[in-house]
Order: sequence, then structure tokens, then C-alpha cells
Amino acid sequence: MAMKPRVSRGQAGSRLAPTPAARLSPQDEHIFRELMERFAVLSEMCFRFSQDIYLRTGSVSDMVVEETIGRNVSIARRVFGNRFL
Repeated sequence: MAMKPRVSRGQAGSRLAPTPAARLSPQDEHIFRELMERFAVLSEMCFRFSQDIYLRTGSVSDMVVEETIGRNVSIARRVFGNRFL
């Protein structure tokens, strides 16, 4: 099943256009925009995965970012061990 990104194609790259001091060649700009689009899709997939886990466990995602990050790192360490983090 393909996931549809919240950010439409081309939108992510246009939001982060290079500044005049950092002009890119047309080829580099194309690569930059392509990477931004791919990261936007990855971000959406990670967001949906996370939301699905919260829904399946009956948990509610926290509004306190520091606590959420700490809990997620703790879970990741238990699952994957320190060598992967």
C-alpha cells in the first residue's frame, strides 16, 4: 500500500529554496529538490507509522516533547541496544 505524502511533489523543495549567497547549479538544485521531496515522503511515512503504533496500543501521543523523546529512546535502547543508537 503506497502512502500519500501530506506535502505535494515540488512543495518541499520550493519551501527551502537556496539563499542568493548559496546559488546552486541547475543540476544541484534539481538534486536538492528531489532529496527534499523524498525526505518529505519519509517524514510522512514515519509520522503515520508512529500514529498507527499509538492507535494500536491505545496510547495518546504526549504534548511534552522532552518526555516523549526520552521514552522513545528508552524503548529503542531496550529493543535495539545501544550499538544501534
